[in-house]
Amino acid sequence: MAQNSFLNNKRVLITHPFLYEINGATNVALELAQYLQSIHAKVRVYTNVFENPVRQYFEESNIQVDIASDKPMYRLNDFDYIWINSQTFPASLLEELSQNKKIANPPRIIFMHMSAHEDCADEMPYIYNFEENLSSLSLFVSEEALQTNKKYFEKLPKYDFYRNPAPIAYSSIEKNPKKLKKILVVSNHPCQEVLDISKLLRQKGVTVKYLGITGDRYTMINEKILSKYDTIISIGKTVQYCLVSGIPIYIYDQFGGPGWLNSNNYLKAREKNFSGRGFQTKTSETIVHELISGYQSAVNYHSNNKLLFQKEYSIDQVILKLFKQSNLQTKKIAPLSNANIAAHRSLLRLVEINFNKWFQIYQSNILRTEIISLQKDYESLQHNYNILVEETLNLKKDNQAMQTIINSRSIQAWLKLNRAIRPNSTPSNHHT
Repeated sequence: MAQNSFLNNKRVLITHPFLYEINGATNVALELAQYLQSIHAKVRVYTNVFENPVRQYFEESNIQVDIASDKPMYRLNDFDYIWINSQTFPASLLEELSQNKKIANPPRIIFMHMSAHEDCADEMPYIYNFEENLSSLSLFVSEEALQTNKKYFEKLPKYDFYRNPAPIAYSSIEKNPKKLKKILVVSNHPCQEVLDISKLLRQKGVTVKYLGITGDRYTMINEKILSKYDTIISIGKTVQYCLVSGIPIYIYDQFGGPGWLNSNNYLKAREKNFSGRGFQTKTSETIVHELISGYQSAVNYHSNNKLLFQKEYSIDQVILKLFKQSNLQTKKIAPLSNANIAAHRSLLRLVEINFNKWFQIYQSNILRTEIISLQKDYESLQHNYNILVEETLNLKKDNQAMQTIINSRSIQAWLKLNRAIRPNSTPSNHHT
């Protein structure tokens, strides 16, 4: 497409702290790389940890991923654009910022902040004044994230919003739901009230499936999975998938939520990145009542606004504008002192070590989950085995009782009398 020509053959580096857990942030990196590659940009990805289950999705898309421990030797002039997720900056590029080197034609550097949650410390500018010196454009997932990050800057760089746009494929979903029959909950941390709706809805003829690390299935969501359901219960990045596809979204998870997205709560929900923050929690009974009573209204709201949502949240409507914005800001990167470089390198190394430790914890948790699942399977098999053993013992007792009856004097006398009366007759189930 002609409108994409300015990114043809452009060299783009995307950095991300880790690529192993299926979550919204991981999807940001994957979908950005996939889209840029689809419009013929030359894409590389840099990360601290690169493992399955996420690794397979990058490999299936033929996206080159470099790992920090391999110490890839990048140079700033190797790239036209560098997209930084979660402050992840390659060590070799850090060396390029030394006071002894002059950087001609530096790349446009875009910093992305994906959370307002204080526990996600890597989403904040943890290297003082670093982003301000380098940023051609700083992006925030929501107004809430912008306000949270502001205090980390002496002077806020040129900024805009990157509201988790959805891949183009979601806009191609043609679904006109009439009745609520199938619900998908997408969450790695489903709250108890959402877990409890399954039994309540089953009584009303509605099935609920759970997609996530503790759910019925743990895989990367895609348009094929989404299109099988009449509505989705989720927060965060999954919301935009629903907005561009026209599938009604019920926003609720660990922080609570507004429930059905509508014109009354849309702006407030968007301000908080559709996280559910800023709204009340609900009981499972209330959630079930709202799901059923408000479904048709939700269908109408999403159908009526689908085209507007696609203009705001489809990735092809967003990316090119942002890259053009970054082109307007030419940064003359001021060299850093050797002491500053050393301090930055030490901090980035500490972050790398911590992400590797978190991966080990993640693996332990996955293993623990698998052990619990296997234990449940074993207990179920043991229970069934015990039932079979008991039934076998009962059959043996019945057989012994039958043999006792057959071997009794009265039965033996009856058999002798029967043979005497009918010498050619042999009982079918008895051998003498």
